Amino acid sequence: MAVDEMVDAALAGLDLGETVTIPSLPDAADWEAYNAMRLSLAPGLSLEHAAARYANVATPSDPSAAQAGRPASGRHDARFADAAAR
Repeated sequence: MAVDEMVDAALAGLDLGETVTIPSLPDAADWEAYNAMRLSLAPGLSLEHAAARYANVATPSDPSAAQAGRPASGRHDARFADAAAR
């Protein structure tokens, strides 16, 4: 898309009252649906504790994992395991 066409489309979107303009997106409802879904996640993004689905996943720094029969995830950097052991 040429720059002039992009700028003209973006300005037309602003004239239509759009707060976000995506000149190449054919249907503005697609953006609105995405944005509504994104905003619906907000209440769960800054909670005090990790989600319940993470409660039974052992970390390499969790020596009780093997005893409990839980698999270690292996995703944690060794320096975090060292810090947790202190």
